[in-house]
Amino acid sequence: MRILVLLAALAPMPAQALELWCMPDTLCGARGCKATSDEESSVRLSDMDGPAPSLRSHAETIAMVKTHDRAVVQWQGINEQGRDEILAMRKSDLTFTYIQRGPDGEWKATGRCEVQ
Repeated sequence: MRILVLLAALAPMPAQALELWCMPDTLCGARGCKATSDEESSVRLSDMDGPAPSLRSHAETIAMVKTHDRAVVQWQGINEQGRDEILAMRKSDLTFTYIQRGPDGEWKATGRCEVQ
């Protein structure tokens, strides 16, 4: 019985999808930029290396597509209002830029991500 328990403990576990939590320190819009520590403006990217990444932003979940995967990784999607959403993260230091772009202008956040 102990052998079965030991074998079960050593068996490979299913890989968990990694999630990014990106907390902005600066927000920029039509009125300029300002420092922030507001968690409400953070974004979460689920399944970042998987086949169906999704971004949780402004109480909405947006299907994303990985468009770049080198020193900077970038994902893009379109939200319910038809605005482009772009999340780009530099692998070396986990700094990010998040952009929401539409016909009425661009909104941008920058800061650092954590892998969870």
